[in-house]
Amino acid sequence: MKRKFTLLLLLSSSLIGCGTPVAVRNLSQEQLKIQEAFEISLRTYFAAMERFAEAQMQVANLRILELTSEIQQRHKQLAVRKLEAATSSQGHQNILDEFAKNVQENFTASQDSKAQIAASLHKLKEKHQALQTSYMAIVEAQRKLNEYLQLEKADEVFVGQLVGMVGLNRERVKQVVAEIGTIVGDIEKVGERIQKAASQ
Repeated sequence: MKRKFTLLLLLSSSLIGCGTPVAVRNLSQEQLKIQEAFEISLRTYFAAMERFAEAQMQVANLRILELTSEIQQRHKQLAVRKLEAATSSQGHQNILDEFAKNVQENFTASQDSKAQIAASLHKLKEKHQALQTSYMAIVEAQRKLNEYLQLEKADEVFVGQLVGMVGLNRERVKQVVAEIGTIVGDIEKVGERIQKAASQ
């Protein structure tokens, strides 16, 4: 893509000398408008996604709280049944120790799940910011290229630098999108673990 773009610009400049055709200048202007509008849409979309993710995190935290309470209640009922059946004071102490251990493990697991969800949300926001920054660099390169084309000049070195800037940021965009997919997968795993704990 980079090679084709550079070749197209060089070919255009060689065919028309130092001037830039009106059609090319107009196309550049329109492309810049589209990219600027998309940048605003991207920002709005990320903000909406983050609000949704925050709301989902609150729902998940409430569900974790409910499940923790349900599991604690089961441990309590089991401990009461065991205490009623136990005959020695040592047996009572062992049952109470087991109950305390189960309650602590359940509490720790619920806190870990909450922390993992919060960490995933934080990572998602970071990746959104990285993606937006990369796209803004692409728009800025288009803006500079457009300004240059409006001046009807042709400088291969300048155009080559802009093409390089776009190429680097395009690769960063691909990488960040892949990382966002991994974060979503991590969140799904936490959800599956919570559901599994609820069904036991």
